[in-house]
Amino acid sequence: EDGFGVYYHDQPVLAKGKIRFYGEPVAAIVAETLEEAEEAEKLIEITYRKLPVVSGIADAIGCKSVVHDDYPDNVVSFTSVIKGDVENGFRNSDIIVEQDYSTQCVDHAYLETEAGLAYCDPDGVLVVKSCDQDITHHRMLLAKILDMPINKIRVIMTPVS
Repeated sequence: EDGFGVYYHDQPVLAKGKIRFYGEPVAAIVAETLEEAEEAEKLIEITYRKLPVVSGIADAIGCKSVVHDDYPDNVVSFTSVIKGDVENGFRNSDIIVEQDYSTQCVDHAYLETEAGLAYCDPDGVLVVKSCDQDITHHRMLLAKILDMPINKIRVIMTPVS
């Protein structure tokens, strides 16, 4: 399985065919030395083609530029909550204010960089050290993505600072 995410596993490990956001991983290098990694980096060739920009929720709704191929309307999830009698509330209100509100996109406030260290120990176990809140979930995802038995993956949570 090539995909991860909190609720929907729709984010590929590496971009395929198109890059959906600035910073999306496009290549991975595995090497035993820094010099080998730098030489391998020189062999990577990527051709970029500009795609239409979707820069906000209002732009994404009904847009012809699909962010995720599995969601052609660019809507991953929709929930409607209806509670109470709105018409009665309007009739009994002294003032009615209707306005659209939005706020900036904010990540969930971590201070650490998104990085980790992974290596294979002498027993062939993949050891991943990273700052993480849910190591059990990520261990299961790694097992699926890498097609490895879960007992061959160890995730160690590094201190949060």
